Amino acid sequence: PPAVWTKAEETTFLKFLVLAFPSSGDGGFKMPTFNQVSINLNEKYLHQRGAEKTSIVCKNKWTVLRKSYQSIVEIKCTSGFTWSDEQGAGIMDRKDDVWIHFTKVSH
Repeated sequence: PPAVWTKAEETTFLKFLVLAFPSSGDGGFKMPTFNQVSINLNEKYLHQRGAEKTSIVCKNKWTVLRKSYQSIVEIKCTSGFTWSDEQGAGIMDRKDDVWIHFTKVSH
């Protein structure tokens, strides 16, 4: 089964990476960082759901979170859309081509 992340685990994960960022060199986290965050998570959360949060699982989680963040920033900066942290993207059943244009240009 895949790893299941709770909000608490995600928060711990991101806080660890924020603290590790200054030593990441060129801005990209290296495997030793993901090894350490994996150890940290597995020591702190003894009863995790799903697969163990290995260094590879942590690296993949970081990649997914980063891509999601970048997509949100793109939406926030695109004319015709709104964003709220409570409601998410202001995308409704639109009659214009703003959404169609955005998806063609962005992806």
